[in-house]
Amino acid sequence: MMTLKINEGAAQAAPDNENLLWLPKSTEGHELEILRSKINGKFGLKLKDYFELHSWSVKHYKDFWSFLVGSHLNLLYSGSPEVAYSNKKMDDLPPHWFPDLKINYAENLLKYENEKKIAYYYTTERMLKEGHQIKQSDICFRNYAGICQFGRHLELNLSRLWNLSYNLKTHNHLGKLKDVVKGLSPAAVVVIPFLAKDKKEVDLSSIHGNVMFMEDFLSSVPENPDLKFERVPFSHPLFIMFSSGTTGVPKCIIHSTGGTLLKHVEEHQIQGNRKAQDVVLYYTTTGWMMWNWLVSALAIGSTLVIYDGSPLHPTHSALWDLVDECGITVFGTSAKWIAFQEEKGSPLKPHSYDYVYREIKTDLLLASISGGTDIIACFMGENSVLPVHKGEIQHSHLGCDIQCFNYGGKKEEKGTAGDLVCASPFPSMPVGFWNDDEKHSAYRSAYFDKPTDSLCWDALMETLNPNGVRFGSAEIYNIVETFSEIADSLCVGQRDLPWIEEIEIFHSLWSQCQTFTEPLFFQIDDIPYTINGKKVEVAVKKILAGQSVKNQSALANPESLDLFRNIPETKIW
Repeated sequence: MMTLKINEGAAQAAPDNENLLWLPKSTEGHELEILRSKINGKFGLKLKDYFELHSWSVKHYKDFWSFLVGSHLNLLYSGSPEVAYSNKKMDDLPPHWFPDLKINYAENLLKYENEKKIAYYYTTERMLKEGHQIKQSDICFRNYAGICQFGRHLELNLSRLWNLSYNLKTHNHLGKLKDVVKGLSPAAVVVIPFLAKDKKEVDLSSIHGNVMFMEDFLSSVPENPDLKFERVPFSHPLFIMFSSGTTGVPKCIIHSTGGTLLKHVEEHQIQGNRKAQDVVLYYTTTGWMMWNWLVSALAIGSTLVIYDGSPLHPTHSALWDLVDECGITVFGTSAKWIAFQEEKGSPLKPHSYDYVYREIKTDLLLASISGGTDIIACFMGENSVLPVHKGEIQHSHLGCDIQCFNYGGKKEEKGTAGDLVCASPFPSMPVGFWNDDEKHSAYRSAYFDKPTDSLCWDALMETLNPNGVRFGSAEIYNIVETFSEIADSLCVGQRDLPWIEEIEIFHSLWSQCQTFTEPLFFQIDDIPYTINGKKVEVAVKKILAGQSVKNQSALANPESLDLFRNIPETKIW
């Protein structure tokens, strides 16, 4: 994942440091500097820079988050933010943040009522653009894969399914609707907006539940309803996010109202130094957590740009054209899309940084960010007061004590590969898993079963350990994919005995390459990716071990997995 902050005012890299790509000309007036000054005054400190501010924020995370809510961020709430976190330890589940505070997500998104300012632009592959202002009396529905709703949250018994237009083709999901609603309560309401067909051509009688079309649903309420925002406990459920499920049963992760809002606003306003005058586009599907992250930018008054369709249609420059047309100041997308612009299929590598600064613009902040569905936010990434170095993430975010642990639960030394661990509690920790037991067994198994009392996510890229040499697969990609003959590659480890691991690199076109281990090379016709554009290493590793891969529907190209079955050279000998 990456974001570009455009026209940030940057100095060119010093000639004696080829990896330094961007420096802020001045940090005066940046949110991070304002926050550091206010914290120094409040707590009698002398924090000199971001590094000292970050260190304080993770050691005193309760004071940090309490100060943000009570004295810095412009959040609407009732109650007291004095008690930030009431759990005795991190694996004491579920987490209880701000137990004395109530808040409403939609109310905070709509608090900047200004009829003269555009709240969001909506555009499609056909480059039709509409600008919309949002008033507190509005419910706004637009066709972003069917629905974009910023006005309010509907009742939990309201389900929505749609068809969508992508690459100028209409994909109808009405057939799937029958299976989806079978388990719903008979009182459930299913609202169907259609893009292609007249509703007279569609028979809804065979669908279980109270089914109606969007226009009929909207006509059942007053034209301009007087919205009343109900503030709920900080930890009240807001979103259920589903993991990809490529390595097992998908996790049904419950995220809280307050935790989601607070972490998103902190990332937009403080880490990203965004203002109400910023215009933000993040190219994402509605099933990716970056969609939720994008919508939350309304809480700081920024304008959103919502693009519906393929990023490569009608031309490969479709998204870049929107930058000029809508005055976009913050542009976000996946690393794979940037790599595609280079006519390669790799994630954001050092040479991709060069491409951005060479072909797009020199005076911008290119932020490589890391987070995910599990936290509906970021652990590390964009930082407006620190330099950008080629191939590196700038720093961990405030309040997130990010460390690297080995499989024994011990902290690794700098420069050693391992599992990503957050050793400090933070507000957007999941509040639970849907349908988990009273002991929160699924939650605990997902994050706390490893021998550490911190919250642990597996590394984004696989950690390999052939013959005791421990490294990440990204190190292989950085070498292999510099060869023009190779369109894409995948590196996984295969174990035959508990202490032996072979390295196998599958690549689309053969090339000679030297590495620091002795891998097996295979030519392959395709590489599996998730719908969000991430390589699926663990699934291939399971296939090589003779195991099944569940939920292949989470893959953009599930048929590619068959290419890795029954390769004679990978059989255990």
